[in-house]
Amino acid sequence: MATLRFMRSCLVRRALVGSTALLLSARLLGGCGTTHVEAPLESPAASERAPTPLPPPPDPPRPPPSYEVHEWGLIRGNALDHAILSGPRADARPLGLAKPVLYFHRHGDGPLTLDVEVSLPSGRFREEWPPAAIDGASLAWRGVGVEEGACAGSRYPSMADPVCSTLSGEGCEAAELRVVESPSADCLAHAGERFNHLFYRAELDVPPGLPLVISSRRRREPSARGVRPILGSMIRVRGGRSSVFDPPNPGEERGLDPPSQPLALGRAALAEALALAGLDEEERDAFMRAWGETLFPPFEGASGGGYVAPWTTDSVLYVLRAEDAELASRLRFEPPPTRVERAIVVWIDLADAGLSRR
Repeated sequence: MATLRFMRSCLVRRALVGSTALLLSARLLGGCGTTHVEAPLESPAASERAPTPLPPPPDPPRPPPSYEVHEWGLIRGNALDHAILSGPRADARPLGLAKPVLYFHRHGDGPLTLDVEVSLPSGRFREEWPPAAIDGASLAWRGVGVEEGACAGSRYPSMADPVCSTLSGEGCEAAELRVVESPSADCLAHAGERFNHLFYRAELDVPPGLPLVISSRRRREPSARGVRPILGSMIRVRGGRSSVFDPPNPGEERGLDPPSQPLALGRAALAEALALAGLDEEERDAFMRAWGETLFPPFEGASGGGYVAPWTTDSVLYVLRAEDAELASRLRFEPPPTRVERAIVVWIDLADAGLSRR
């Protein structure tokens, strides 16, 4: 019996070994028909790792700063077309005195340095501020920095300074410039000093042709004949009164009847024309501080409010278009501005030309 059990146990073991071998052989043979190999599994740490982020794109380059220029001034002349271009004040000379005021307005970030050039079709410069390089009928300020924010001028010359004392009794406009500072203008840096604006004054040997011709050949009262358009209205001032007229079209003629309205009407019309020329409110106020009482005297022979100015008893006012202002003086800037606004007022002395009628 014992022998029989032993023999059966051996047979069972052999069967198990044989089946295991067959199973292993089948698995091996089954894999022979394919070349697929399982990829090793990644570790959890590798599969959860985030991809490396790309660097952010560089910021686009900032555009360079830009700026614009606003100018006002005054041409004084008579019906014979003898003109004077001036700013806060002028004296009675037969030919032109040039003194516009230039304000600068910057936009954008970064340093802004520029060159400013003024040239005359004829004539010579009499004074400028701050000091500039003058070569005959050309004047230049080099390396003018335009800084954001308003500032007052570091200094203005006195009558004892050479820039004023050498003018032989003409009067020094540079000494009076503080009154025309504009809080809207950006600060200028030049030669280690700061300035609110630039200015120049010059004599014109050949006065510019004006867009209106004033005469009294056909009427008892003066009339205006249009040559080219102007900005805004014509204004006549006499005896503490004013009148406002629409300008004539080129080739037309329009009478200038005696003033009969309050001076405030003429002042408002002039302010409107200055706005049309591109001046902001602070710049218009600066012009009126300089010229208001002179152009609109409360009565004949009134004082010019501290400015020594040629007095007229009868006058016509209007504002030039920019292309006509270019006939009196030419402005050049490097780098160029985005815009140049020129507001030049023409002041025609009717009495000086014998056209005023009482």
